[in-house]
Amino acid sequence: MVQSAKNYNDEVINFYDEQLVPRADMVYRFAFAASLNLDAASRLVRQTFEEVAKEAQRLEGGGTINLDSELLGICWRLYKKGGTKDSNQSKSQIVKVLKDLSVEERVILVGTDVLGIAPNDMMKIVNVEGVSFRRNLAKARGTLLGSSFEI
Repeated sequence: MVQSAKNYNDEVINFYDEQLVPRADMVYRFAFAASLNLDAASRLVRQTFEEVAKEAQRLEGGGTINLDSELLGICWRLYKKGGTKDSNQSKSQIVKVLKDLSVEERVILVGTDVLGIAPNDMMKIVNVEGVSFRRNLAKARGTLLGSSFEI
Protein backbone atom coordinates (compact mmCIF):
# COMPACT_ATOMS: atom_id res chain seq x y z
CA MET A 1 0.00 0.00 0.00
CA VAL A 2 1.36 3.40 -0.97
CA GLN A 3 1.02 6.23 1.49
CA SER A 4 0.02 9.60 0.13
CA ALA A 5 2.42 12.50 0.50
CA LYS A 6 1.90 14.68 3.51
CA ASN A 7 0.72 18.18 2.75
CA TYR A 8 2.54 20.96 4.54
CA ASN A 9 1.53 24.57 4.70
CA ASP A 10 3.80 27.34 3.45
CA GLU A 11 5.04 28.18 6.95
CA VAL A 12 6.33 24.65 7.52
CA ILE A 13 7.94 24.51 4.07
CA ASN A 14 9.63 27.87 4.61
CA PHE A 15 10.76 26.78 8.08
CA TYR A 16 12.31 23.62 6.62
CA ASP A 17 14.06 25.55 3.84
CA GLU A 18 15.18 28.53 5.92
CA GLN A 19 15.91 27.01 9.35
CA LEU A 20 16.67 23.33 8.87
CA VAL A 21 18.44 22.96 5.52
CA PRO A 22 21.17 25.51 6.41
CA ARG A 23 22.10 23.25 9.34
CA ALA A 24 23.00 20.33 7.06
CA ASP A 25 26.72 21.14 7.25
CA MET A 26 26.59 20.99 11.05
CA VAL A 27 24.88 17.59 10.89
CA TYR A 28 27.44 16.41 8.35
CA ARG A 29 30.37 17.35 10.62
CA PHE A 30 28.74 15.53 13.52
CA ALA A 31 27.99 12.47 11.37
CA PHE A 32 31.57 12.43 10.10
CA ALA A 33 32.88 12.58 13.68
CA ALA A 34 30.74 9.54 14.48
CA SER A 35 31.58 7.49 11.39
CA LEU A 36 34.94 8.84 10.19
CA ASN A 37 33.67 7.95 6.73
CA LEU A 38 32.57 10.42 4.06
CA ASP A 39 29.93 8.14 2.52
CA ALA A 40 28.49 7.11 5.87
CA ALA A 41 28.34 10.73 6.98
CA SER A 42 26.49 11.72 3.81
CA ARG A 43 24.06 8.86 4.28
CA LEU A 44 23.44 9.87 7.91
CA VAL A 45 22.71 13.45 6.85
CA ARG A 46 20.22 12.25 4.25
CA GLN A 47 18.53 9.93 6.77
CA THR A 48 18.47 12.69 9.38
CA PHE A 49 16.74 15.10 7.05
CA GLU A 50 14.28 12.42 5.94
CA GLU A 51 13.34 12.01 9.61
CA VAL A 52 13.25 15.77 10.09
CA ALA A 53 10.86 16.14 7.16
CA LYS A 54 8.44 13.83 8.97
CA GLU A 55 8.70 16.01 12.08
CA ALA A 56 8.88 19.41 10.36
CA GLN A 57 5.48 20.56 11.56
CA ARG A 58 6.29 19.73 15.20
CA LEU A 59 9.72 21.37 14.93
CA GLU A 60 8.26 24.47 13.30
CA GLY A 61 5.81 24.80 16.18
CA GLY A 62 8.65 24.69 18.69
CA GLY A 63 10.64 27.54 17.16
CA THR A 64 14.37 27.63 16.56
CA ILE A 65 15.83 27.52 20.08
CA ASN A 66 16.77 23.82 20.24
CA LEU A 67 16.99 22.97 16.54
CA ASP A 68 20.69 22.15 16.59
CA SER A 69 20.20 19.70 19.46
CA GLU A 70 17.13 18.20 17.79
CA LEU A 71 19.01 17.59 14.53
CA LEU A 72 22.09 16.15 16.22
CA GLY A 73 19.91 14.00 18.46
CA ILE A 74 18.16 12.51 15.43
CA CYS A 75 21.50 11.95 13.69
CA TRP A 76 22.94 10.27 16.80
CA ARG A 77 19.92 7.97 17.16
CA LEU A 78 20.20 6.96 13.52
CA TYR A 79 23.92 6.33 13.90
CA LYS A 80 23.39 4.21 17.01
CA LYS A 81 20.54 2.32 15.35
CA GLY A 82 22.37 1.51 12.14
CA GLY A 83 25.99 2.17 12.91
CA THR A 84 28.17 2.44 9.89
CA LYS A 85 28.52 -0.23 7.29
CA ASP A 86 31.44 1.57 5.69
CA SER A 87 34.65 0.38 7.30
CA ASN A 88 36.92 2.47 5.11
CA GLN A 89 37.86 5.49 7.13
CA SER A 90 38.78 8.70 5.43
CA LYS A 91 42.53 9.21 5.07
CA SER A 92 42.45 12.83 6.24
CA GLN A 93 44.82 14.14 8.86
CA ILE A 94 42.02 14.71 11.37
CA VAL A 95 40.95 11.06 11.11
CA LYS A 96 44.47 9.99 12.03
CA VAL A 97 44.03 11.96 15.26
CA LEU A 98 40.42 11.01 16.02
CA LYS A 99 40.42 7.31 15.09
CA ASP A 100 41.84 6.19 18.45
CA LEU A 101 39.04 7.91 20.38
CA SER A 102 35.75 6.20 21.10
CA VAL A 103 32.81 7.35 19.03
CA GLU A 104 31.34 9.08 22.09
CA GLU A 105 34.59 10.94 22.70
CA ARG A 106 34.70 12.07 19.07
CA VAL A 107 31.14 13.32 18.87
CA ILE A 108 31.36 15.01 22.27
CA LEU A 109 34.53 16.82 21.18
CA VAL A 110 33.15 17.86 17.80
CA GLY A 111 29.72 18.76 19.15
CA THR A 112 31.08 20.85 22.00
CA ASP A 113 34.29 22.37 20.69
CA VAL A 114 33.69 22.54 16.93
CA LEU A 115 29.94 22.99 16.59
CA GLY A 116 29.47 24.99 19.80
CA ILE A 117 26.72 22.87 21.33
CA ALA A 118 26.36 23.54 25.05
CA PRO A 119 27.78 20.72 27.21
CA ASN A 120 24.39 20.14 28.89
CA ASP A 121 22.78 19.72 25.48
CA MET A 122 25.55 17.38 24.30
CA MET A 123 25.03 15.26 27.42
CA LYS A 124 21.40 14.79 26.41
CA ILE A 125 22.22 14.10 22.76
CA VAL A 126 24.74 11.32 23.45
CA ASN A 127 23.17 10.20 26.74
CA VAL A 128 26.45 10.53 28.64
CA GLU A 129 26.19 12.43 31.89
CA GLY A 130 28.30 14.30 34.41
CA VAL A 131 31.70 12.86 35.20
CA SER A 132 31.68 10.47 32.24
CA PHE A 133 30.91 13.32 29.87
CA ARG A 134 33.71 15.47 31.29
CA ARG A 135 36.18 12.56 31.13
CA ASN A 136 35.28 11.88 27.50
CA LEU A 137 35.69 15.53 26.59
CA ALA A 138 38.97 15.86 28.52
CA LYS A 139 40.43 12.74 26.90
CA ALA A 140 39.41 13.91 23.43
CA ARG A 141 40.83 17.39 24.02
CA GLY A 142 44.05 15.90 25.39
CA THR A 143 44.41 13.65 22.36
CA LEU A 144 43.86 16.59 20.04
CA LEU A 145 46.32 18.81 21.91
CA GLY A 146 48.92 16.05 22.02
CA SER A 147 48.70 15.33 18.32
CA SER A 148 50.90 16.71 15.61
CA PHE A 149 47.82 17.90 13.74
CA GLU A 150 48.55 20.95 11.60
CA ILE A 151 45.89 23.38 10.55
